[in-house]
Amino acid sequence: MDRNMLIIWPQHTGANQMWQIRANEDGTFCLKSAENGYLLTAAGNAPSGSQCYVSAENGSIYEKWRITPSEGELKFGGWTISAVLNDLVLDIKNNKVADSNSVILWGNKTADNENQTWIISPVEGDGR
Repeated sequence: MDRNMLIIWPQHTGANQMWQIRANEDGTFCLKSAENGYLLTAAGNAPSGSQCYVSAENGSIYEKWRITPSEGELKFGGWTISAVLNDLVLDIKNNKVADSNSVILWGNKTADNENQTWIISPVEGDGR
């Protein structure tokens, strides 16, 4: 299975930082990488602390996400992205903003949650 682990990196204009958000019929979403067409995927049993990755689409629950407005003290007008599989959210590991740090699944925090808040912005042009 081809898996590319999800990490953080300073913002730039590369396709590897662009995602197409596709609505599913059940109200959930798939996040498709503009870089390679792979989908954001939760690990198989996806316990808290599991690293997320992108992989070829297979229609499984591991590729389904909920996107909701962020809550708590540090909401910044951003979004929380949670796995349909287990309701764990995308989280920057150990709240450490450093190049190549892992994006993992973790329990949703309502305070001190900047590392679980994501900014979604439209891309001008073709978005690759």
